[in-house]
Amino acid sequence: MTTVPQSNPSVNEALKCAVRDSGAQQALAGAKLGSVARQASPGFSPKTLGFRSLKDYIQECVPELAIVGYSGVDPVYGLKGQSEEVPQPPKPAPATAEKTSFWRVWASPECGRLLVVDRNTGEVGVSTERSSIPDGSVSITPASAGFHVETAQQFLRMRPGIPASLRSELEALVADAKDGWWRSWATLLKDQGGSIYRDWSLHRVEMLAAKFEETLRDQGLAGDAAVRASSQIQPFPIKSRRKPSSFESKRSNFPRLRDIVVSIIPTLSEDEIRELRLPLGKVFDAIADASRNQ
Repeated sequence: MTTVPQSNPSVNEALKCAVRDSGAQQALAGAKLGSVARQASPGFSPKTLGFRSLKDYIQECVPELAIVGYSGVDPVYGLKGQSEEVPQPPKPAPATAEKTSFWRVWASPECGRLLVVDRNTGEVGVSTERSSIPDGSVSITPASAGFHVETAQQFLRMRPGIPASLRSELEALVADAKDGWWRSWATLLKDQGGSIYRDWSLHRVEMLAAKFEETLRDQGLAGDAAVRASSQIQPFPIKSRRKPSSFESKRSNFPRLRDIVVSIIPTLSEDEIRELRLPLGKVFDAIADASRNQ
């Protein structure tokens, strides 16, 4: 059933008065007008009245107001006739540069900027002030410095084969977590050679991407909007990790796996032990050893 758009007279009057009383410029950003609307009518929401956004609501129900400019991506409203030219929203940067910019904001705790995500479309923008977030959007602060430290610590736990001298230096860096520690961390991994720096870069991107998706869910974004937003902040497509050779897999995983299995065996009942699948040759060898030791 289609919702018939409705108007809220008390909100309409409050919006007009707020713009008229806003000072010499007589102009207010959409984010501010959203607050005015909710003060005039608690629980006010353009969607419940049949509109996609506050912008659509004002255009249809408050013809006395018009867009006279933009604050970032947020429309600024003034009295109709105040500006002869119809202002245009800022043009987006080229797609590649845009994605890189969004990624840098999300991955930089001290950048002083926020990501702005439209709840309906998933379009991502950047803002320097939380107060200028457009109606119908959410603000997302960059991943914290602590999260970057946790990401590095997890990488160390996942790579038991890191040489002891290198591991000691890396652990010292994340333990102190001084300003710029990640630069020294990256340099050490690059100097080590091999695949370790590539593996670290992929691990870092995967962790940050997963954290971004988690943050979107916490903000109530899901479905196509969340997928669209996530696709815009990745610096490059995340590919599957290289599958290790059988030799590498046995060398790196077997000792740990064996320890885990050995620790579990004493907790099993006799029936559970009988259900274990073991190489028959190993069973015969074990029986023979037990017989010799009797």
